[in-house]
Amino acid sequence: MLSNNESSLCLLNNISVDEYLKKSGFSRSLIKKFKFSKKFLGKKGEVSLPLNLLNNLSIFPNFFRHDCGIIFEDENILVIHKPHNLHSHPLSYLEWDNCFSYLRNIGRSGILEVNKENYDRGLLYRLDFGTSGLLIFSKQEKLIKVFRESPKKKYYLAIVQGRINAHFHYQHYIDYHGEKKRKARATIGENPNSEIEGELVSFNEKRQLSLVLVKLNEGRRHQIRVQLSTAGFPIYGDVFYGGQAAERIFLHAYNYQFSLNGQHYNPKDPDFIYADRYFCFDEI
Repeated sequence: MLSNNESSLCLLNNISVDEYLKKSGFSRSLIKKFKFSKKFLGKKGEVSLPLNLLNNLSIFPNFFRHDCGIIFEDENILVIHKPHNLHSHPLSYLEWDNCFSYLRNIGRSGILEVNKENYDRGLLYRLDFGTSGLLIFSKQEKLIKVFRESPKKKYYLAIVQGRINAHFHYQHYIDYHGEKKRKARATIGENPNSEIEGELVSFNEKRQLSLVLVKLNEGRRHQIRVQLSTAGFPIYGDVFYGGQAAERIFLHAYNYQFSLNGQHYNPKDPDFIYADRYFCFDEI
């Protein structure tokens, strides 16, 4: 019986599955990921193939949430709000819970034609699944490298456990360990490769939680999360790095400042979901 994740094909001209995949331009490395048996690759006639293979690098057209939104757009970039617990981009066709499926679903597939041989397309950086805030897309492939190499200021809002200093500055050496090196580790010592600085915005005495504005300097994976945790102030909700369980990880990409193609940009995303339960944002 055909599953919802497969499509039935009738191979013509007496060619095998292996021959069909080669003629269709699928790379050998991609085919290996599906771990087909030699017997199956030699099969002819009617076969069933995974949709994730047949639609490789295509974006799933449906999106079932209502919390994304476009913040800003011009001839160079598109800026959207990414809610927490949403992937920045998919890793296979059948994944719908991502910002690319949102863009396709609202009829903005054109933005996904940039750099379309890669799943990150024109996305200029990624946010962790649990992090909310600004996501910025380039409308021109040539601007992707320009953005990544140009000076920029990146500010995040976070709620951390404990009373942090009014002004703070942390330097660490970050590396990655564990299964598939999923977890970051920050250590203090010589040759630091990661730096964050920031300031206390508000402190909730009853909950012993600090709302902070963080300036991110490098942008390594999990950098803010692991550096704040190592300093003794884990992000509220970030169980992976020692925080207490909460409705979400309270980390938000708030403001990016940069120049691109002769234009200066300063987009902000104040929509820090759930944070108003703990703090008043009038000060920001």
